[in-house]
Amino acid sequence: MNLILISDVFPPGDETLYSHFYHVDNSLYPQSHDFYEFTLLLEGSMDYVLNDVYFTLHPGDFLLIRPGDVHTKITKEGQHINLAFTPRCIDECFHYLYPDSSYKELLAGLDYVPICHLSQNDKLSIQDKIQHLHFVSVEKSEYKTILLKVMLAEVISRYFIPAITSGNYSLNNPQVPKWLLNALENFSTQSPATNGMEYLAACTGKTPEHIYRTFQKHLHQTPSTYFNHKRLDYAASLLLYTDMQVIDIAFECGFQSVSRFYSAFKTEYQMAPLTFRNTRTSRH
Repeated sequence: MNLILISDVFPPGDETLYSHFYHVDNSLYPQSHDFYEFTLLLEGSMDYVLNDVYFTLHPGDFLLIRPGDVHTKITKEGQHINLAFTPRCIDECFHYLYPDSSYKELLAGLDYVPICHLSQNDKLSIQDKIQHLHFVSVEKSEYKTILLKVMLAEVISRYFIPAITSGNYSLNNPQVPKWLLNALENFSTQSPATNGMEYLAACTGKTPEHIYRTFQKHLHQTPSTYFNHKRLDYAASLLLYTDMQVIDIAFECGFQSVSRFYSAFKTEYQMAPLTFRNTRTSRH
C-alpha cells in the first residue's frame, strides 16, 4: 500500500492541493494518506474500493476521504477532480460549526463517510469552487486558506453531516439503484403535493410494487414514509420562514386535511405546528 504524506506532495506553506484526472494510474493504489481529500466524479464511471467497501461512482458522486482511509481506484476511465487539504483546516472548520465536537467524533467513527450524490447544479457549483482555489496564486496563500475554509464549512454542513444524521443516510449507500437515486433527485424539484408513487412509476417505468420492494430493501422504509418526511420537512420550513397560515401550509404540502397534517407533524416533531413555529422563531 502507498502511504502519502503532506510533506511529500503539498507545496510549501500551502494548505491544499488540487488535481484533475482523466485516467487512473493503477500503480498508485491502494493508498492512504495523512490528509483529507474530496473526490468529485465529473464524467464517466469509476469502480472504487474504500475501506474494503466496493462501489461504482457516477457523475455527481462526491466523496470525503479521511486520513488513514484505504482506497483504490480500479478502472482507468472516469474524469474526476481531487482536492486535498490538511487536517488543521477541517479541525478549525468543525470547531467553528460544531463546538461540542460531537459531529467530528461521529465522522471519525464511521467505517467510511457516506457518498453524497450532487445534483447537476450542485456538482457544477462545487466544481467551480474547487477549481477557483487552484487558480489563486501562491503569493495569496492566506486568502486561499480562507476560501478553502468557507468551502469546507458549506460542504460539510450542507452535504456530509446531513448525509450521516438524516433519514436519507440510506441514499448514500452505493447499492441503491441508480434509477431510484435519479428519480428521487428529480422528485425534489416537484411540488410537495405531487403524488410520489405515481411520479416515480411514471418517470422510471417501474411498477409500484417493484418501487415499494426497492424502497424496503435499500432504504428500509416505505415510499409513503419517505415522501411524508419530505413534505413535513418542507412544512417546517414554511412555518419558520413564511407567515402562511397552517391550513394553507397543510394543503400546500399535499395533505388532504388539516387534522391529518397536525397528526403527522406532531409525530415527526413532537409538537403541534403552531407550537413549533412559536418556539423556533422566538429562539431565532
